[in-house]
Amino acid sequence: VRDGEVIMGPQNLWFPYRSADGRSLKVTGDKVRMTLAGKTVTLSLDKDGGWEWLKKATPEQMASLRLVMVGAKEPPEGVDAEALLKRLAGENPAVGLLVSGADALPVVLRLFDPHWLGCRDVTLEKEHSAALVAEKQLRTLVTEADEKDNLAFLAGLPGLETLFLTTWDVEKAGPLPDGLANLRSLVVFRGKMKDLSCLGKQPGLEELNLMAEKPLTDISALANHPHLKTLCLRSCEGVTDLAVLEKL
Repeated sequence: VRDGEVIMGPQNLWFPYRSADGRSLKVTGDKVRMTLAGKTVTLSLDKDGGWEWLKKATPEQMASLRLVMVGAKEPPEGVDAEALLKRLAGENPAVGLLVSGADALPVVLRLFDPHWLGCRDVTLEKEHSAALVAEKQLRTLVTEADEKDNLAFLAGLPGLETLFLTTWDVEKAGPLPDGLANLRSLVVFRGKMKDLSCLGKQPGLEELNLMAEKPLTDISALANHPHLKTLCLRSCEGVTDLAVLEKL
């Protein structure tokens, strides 16, 4: 596990790992939050009790958060959600965000400048894409890619280093834009592509992880990625010709 990678802990909560955490981790938690070394590192505002914890949290507790999950559930009656999020943003503006639903995305992007952002059940419309491009600190993005032409905005994220794409339908969403200069790692889960020409020309791509890509049969386009150091093919039964690997 490397600095910045996400680990799944108890109750399906995630937290971004940091190299300073060391090799031996003691993680505890429930449905609302996850703690590491006695500090809350992940908070779910989509579970009962999440907003109440945030309301009572000290500045130090807010600053210790690494990931906040928000958007899948309306805040309880009487909770001033935006005021609490503004307070959190004041203490921890770069906290990672896992956002569910299109309504929550523009709200949190207006308040935060995350390094790590996950979008779940979000159809990226033009206004969402514009808001994402404005996030200049964004280094890791997790998003679905099954709508028409919804990957072109990636060209406006020059700092993007790690990209997770789920349900990537190449015919609808299109290929990756060429020249994502800082992109080092690409993970694709349950994509729909027959070959890898959709990867475009990514000069710095070093890691490619393809999972459950059943339509995939042709990986010869990997020859266009001479800097690739790590390749994982998981449940890609259609790939039988690996001759291109000799060129890497």
